[in-house]
Formats: sequence, structure tokens, C-alpha cells
Amino acid sequence: MRKSIGASFLVSLVVLSSTLLSAQAMEAAKTEPLAISLKNCQSAAAYSAKARGYSMLVIEDGKVIFEDYPNGHKASEPHELASGTKSFTGLCALAASEDGMLKLDEKVSATITEWQGDPKREDITIRELLSLVSGINSTTGIAPPYAQALQADVTAKPGEKFQYGPAPFQVFGELMVRKLKAKAPGEAGKSKENAVDYLTRRVLGPADIHVGLWRKGRDGMPLMPQGAALSAREWAKVGELILNGGMAGGKQIIQSEDLKTLFIGTAANPMYGLSWWLNRPMDDHLRSGIRTLTMASDLRYGARGVPNDLVMAAGAGKQRLYVVPSMKLVVVRQADVKSEMIPGADTIKFSDVAFWQLLTSGQTDVASRSSNRSRALPGMRRAGASAGPDASADGSTRSAKSGRFMRILDRNHDGVVDEQERQVFRNFLQRKQQAGH
Repeated sequence: MRKSIGASFLVSLVVLSSTLLSAQAMEAAKTEPLAISLKNCQSAAAYSAKARGYSMLVIEDGKVIFEDYPNGHKASEPHELASGTKSFTGLCALAASEDGMLKLDEKVSATITEWQGDPKREDITIRELLSLVSGINSTTGIAPPYAQALQADVTAKPGEKFQYGPAPFQVFGELMVRKLKAKAPGEAGKSKENAVDYLTRRVLGPADIHVGLWRKGRDGMPLMPQGAALSAREWAKVGELILNGGMAGGKQIIQSEDLKTLFIGTAANPMYGLSWWLNRPMDDHLRSGIRTLTMASDLRYGARGVPNDLVMAAGAGKQRLYVVPSMKLVVVRQADVKSEMIPGADTIKFSDVAFWQLLTSGQTDVASRSSNRSRALPGMRRAGASAGPDASADGSTRSAKSGRFMRILDRNHDGVVDEQERQVFRNFLQRKQQAGH
């Protein structure tokens, strides 16, 4: 009996020791510094190219260690950033704050005076505006003109809910126009500068960052949530500015302490700061309730191979500017803006986690998913909306038309046709039907 007890105790001790060692090994694996290699860069680049990638650029500690421009793209070619443009607004706001033009926690209504006395809008701050927790709901439609954005629906109290959309950034554009007029030398109100003019003069120019194109809306004003086009090398300079604590060319463009403000999340969405996406811990229930987040990226804090301090500017088609301070890394990935909507037998759905696992280890545990068909609108195919006189038996013509149709429906160019965008289309059909009667 004693031998049996002793043997059982010994087996238990060995099992316990093995368990402890396994736990220690797992913990060591979690904390082991991540690193990249040329071979891993090549693996990540091949993966990106299959997802209709146009460029991939890796800068480590200030040196370019890898560049790739597949699918007919060129290193010198500016490429549309889509919603990656949004992250410029945070830099613009910080610069304006340092210049005494505004305070992040001041009320927007102090400048947009028509909001005064409006119980839904008068208490919204600039910080809430650019953190997308202002309560302004604008998930449908392309970026509205500035004047229209000021009247966008407010469906939540400030700070209560994360709502992704273009209108808050357009409101910021109008706010900057008015701030610049108020600060203009000489005759009051004569300045014709806009937010992009100021950003270029104050940040981009001194940092030697060259924008290839910045589209304007139908009101003639620059689109703040989308529309900027930069080459991979120029976009990477924005990442370098962040990584170097606001320094560029030996000049302090933006104060280092101020830059940290960009990367502070909110209670409503810890994974979004001041116009930048963040890889931060987040409650699963909260995460699942933010559809834009779950559709935009599969980043998850603690995922194998993904730096926990990663931050990024991101746009439709999985345009990415990654900045990783712990690894002294800036990584740019650009692609066809509509890559997720265009059918193609060899196209895969891009994953941030898979990309980073390939970049840091050369292999991924994320299953590749083919995206060789357009996303169907729920209910539309059942209703026969996809059928038509041009639809062929094999569906090839229908597939091409479906891709164009989806691009029309995706009014805010975020790569996703959401319920509200579908409702816009239903309303359009209803009006057409009524007009026909």
C-alpha cells in the first residue's frame, strides 16, 4: 500500500512538474521578442500579393529591409489610402493644439456655433469627434459635404457608443476652416486655408512627406475621411514620424508626449484611439457588438506572432500602415481598394493576423479563405434581384455585374455593404416604383 501511494505521488509530481514546465514554456513563448527575416518578409509579401496587394514595404530601425510591388504596381505610384486617410486628422488636431488653435477637450460648438443650444450636439468635444464616440451616426453614403455633415444624425450621447463613419471627420474639416479664419493674420475671416493646407504646411511639408493626390468633395473641400493617395514610401514616412516621437529631418514636428494621445482608446472601443486603430485588450462581448471593427480587422490582443503594441492606419481593401515601437518597425501594405469585392479564383481574403504571423514566423495558423465570389446581399438573391437579361447560364456576366453593383452600393467605400446601405438602395427602388405609378 505504501509503495502504491508512493508511486501515485511520484506520478502526480511528475505530471505537476510537466504542467508547470509547459506553462512556463508557453509564457516564455508569449514574452519572447518577435523578430522578422528576409525569408519571412517574402512569405508575407506573397500572401499580400495573392490578396491583390500592390505594395509592401518594411522599415526596421530607419532602414528599408524589404520592398515589393506586385500586380503591376510601381514604387513611385501614389495609391489611394481610402479610410487610411482618417489618421491624418489626428496629426492635424495635435499640431493645431500645439499651435494654440484648439484644445482636444473643447466643445465643437465653441467654433461650430450653430450647434449651441442643440442638446444632442452642443457638448460634443473634438476628442470625441475624432475618436468616433461623438454620437454622430454616418455609416451610410460617401463623405457628405461639410455643411451637410454638420446636420448628420446624432443617435447616442457623447462617449456612449463607437460609431464609424465619415461625417465626424468632415465636421472636423469645417471646424479647421473656421479656426484658420479666426487665426488668419490681417483682416479677420480672409483665410482660404483648409485642414489639408494647414496639415501640409505644419506637418507634412516639414517632415518631407509628399501627397500624390487628395480628392475633394462636391463642395470643393478636401475629403478628410478618405481621398488621400500616397506611395508606399511616402506613407511610410508618416509611420516613421510616429515611431521617432514626432521627429523628422532633425526637427521636432509634433511633441512626443502629444503623440501618445493618438493611441489612447475609449471605453466604447479600446481598439480605436484618436483616428488610429490599436491592438489592445478588449472584452469579447463589446468587440462582437462593433461590426465595423470585426469586419475591418481580425487583430486580437495576444494573438501569436502579432506585436501587442501595434497601431495602424487602415482603409478599405486592407490598406495598412503598421507602426510597432517595440520592434522599431514601420510596415506598409497597399492593395486594390476594392480587392475584397472583386471576384477572382486566386484571390484570398487578407488577414492582419495571418500577415503578421508570416512576417514574424514564416507560417500562419489562420485558414486562408478564397474570395472568388462577390458578397451577396442578404435577401436580394432570394428576391431575384441578381437575375436579369444579361445573366448567363454560368453566371460569369452576372458575377462581373455583381461586382460593379456592389461597388455602387458601398457608398462609404469601406469595403462592406451594411444594412443601412442596403436600406438606401431599397428606398431608391421604392421611389422609382412610386414614380413609375
